[in-house]
Amino acid sequence: MPTGTGQAKRATEAAIAFRATELVPSRNAALVAAAYDAVGLDAEAALRPLGLSRAQLREPGTLVPAATTYRLLALASERDPSFPVRAGAVLPWGDAGLIDYVNGTRATLGAAIESLIRFVRVVGTNSRYALDDEPRGAFLRAIYTPAPPPALERMLSEFTLSLVFGRLRDIAGRDVASEVRFAHAAPAWEGALRERFGCKLVFEAPAAGILFPRASLALRSQRADSRLEEIVERHALDVLRADPPGETLADHVAAAVRAALPDGLPPMRRIAKALALSERTLRRRLAEQRLTFERVRDAELERLARELLRTRASSIEEVAYLLGFSEARAFQRAFKRWTGRTPGAFRAEARGATAGNRSRRLRE
Repeated sequence: MPTGTGQAKRATEAAIAFRATELVPSRNAALVAAAYDAVGLDAEAALRPLGLSRAQLREPGTLVPAATTYRLLALASERDPSFPVRAGAVLPWGDAGLIDYVNGTRATLGAAIESLIRFVRVVGTNSRYALDDEPRGAFLRAIYTPAPPPALERMLSEFTLSLVFGRLRDIAGRDVASEVRFAHAAPAWEGALRERFGCKLVFEAPAAGILFPRASLALRSQRADSRLEEIVERHALDVLRADPPGETLADHVAAAVRAALPDGLPPMRRIAKALALSERTLRRRLAEQRLTFERVRDAELERLARELLRTRASSIEEVAYLLGFSEARAFQRAFKRWTGRTPGAFRAEARGATAGNRSRRLRE
């Protein structure tokens, strides 16, 4: 079992170099700084050597090195290796900022998870999520892009899953997760993880994330507020529109995929050409981040499909065409593979939630 001291030292060394020159919005770093406050650590003292302050992190539009988030997690973990999971557990509701409200005001737990997937970038660029249909339930899979070194991924997954676990439990008003998975080996502070999650833990899993019973997705949100939902969603969309273009290779691939869709589903050779890379180089550089072209392309297609089905009145055939599919059946098979649901079922659920919100507003 890895020791906390050894992992913390490796994490600090990795954090100094990882994504050091890439500038990103400061929201991720601000979230970790708020976690410092929640556990009684001095965030200002940790930020000062990095040439930053809490006030700077709170300022809209501030860009900081992407490494800032990892360095803050690593510094705190040197004192207490269980800091990431503890911090995710004690961060008060609202301290995660806009994402707390854009998710919490949704009608159901399932709608809150859909909102998390859609709007997680209002927190920052380190984490994304996908909802996979499995025989035992719905698996909220965490995706860290670009993939950090193992010591950093351990900290990031423990922090984000602890935070998301608590937020979704708060929204549902009860324990809902049946299993939490981590890609790393069981750490020396495994007891802190078991105390936090209180359900089955799986280590060295293919992907990190949280498994929910399917029936729990229909649970009514304890924080549902149909009036506030529309306001915070508009604000979240404004925040995303104001963000600078993505700087990661996956972001560039996703943007190239979007641009190529009018000519059909793009193969790797077309995207590589658009990025002025050879196919071999693109494949290698994605593999260095533990990604594949197909995974990045399908993630972007799934995101666009959800958005089109949720917000447009276009037929399934039209949505398939907009996403580059030659026929609707191919799109339907792909969407079912991505989400475990047909496009029609997904649209019906989305419209049902919207209609329910409108009905509640009329009654109110």
